[in-house]
Amino acid sequence: PTEQPTSVRGELRDGFAFIRGRPFFRAAVVVWSTLGFALGLAIATLVLFVLQTLDGGSLGFAAVVTAGAVGIVVGNLFAGRLERRLRPGGLLVSAVTVGGVALLATGAAPVLGVAALAQGVWGIGFALANTEMVTIRQRLVPDALLGRVTGVFGLASSLGMVVGAVIGGLLTDLGTPRVPLLVAGVVQIGAGLGW
Repeated sequence: PTEQPTSVRGELRDGFAFIRGRPFFRAAVVVWSTLGFALGLAIATLVLFVLQTLDGGSLGFAAVVTAGAVGIVVGNLFAGRLERRLRPGGLLVSAVTVGGVALLATGAAPVLGVAALAQGVWGIGFALANTEMVTIRQRLVPDALLGRVTGVFGLASSLGMVVGAVIGGLLTDLGTPRVPLLVAGVVQIGAGLGW
């Protein structure tokens, strides 16, 4: 038997229906859109923060971004070991919260080196949270719905990033490029602790 063609809208509807009936996934989608919002706030203005506030130049910006990327690699390398110690839920909440503290530290950084170190820690938290959420979805979502539920998470995160980027620009206009990073950190810590 051949499968009936489906639309993206229909598949997202199926994903939303699955999530709506499960409290963990309802909370997870809210947290994921909040993390997207925080990421949009941070990414939209990080370059201005490094170039203007920290006077880091293009090499300084490259160093900060590279530190974040190295943190992501390190986080992925240790995800399995940490999950065994903290369990999936504990690791997820810890990773989100640590990532928020790192964003706050980035925004408060007085010099480039501190910002780079904070971004390295943020990368670790980002990788751990992302890897753990993917793992939890793979364990708990039926195979037939996994792509659809993953699509809902992707949509929630992307919408949060768009809104965060716009608000990040507005906050920079009203204050300095430091402000969106500080707000992103507070928002992400709140998401981690609230979860």
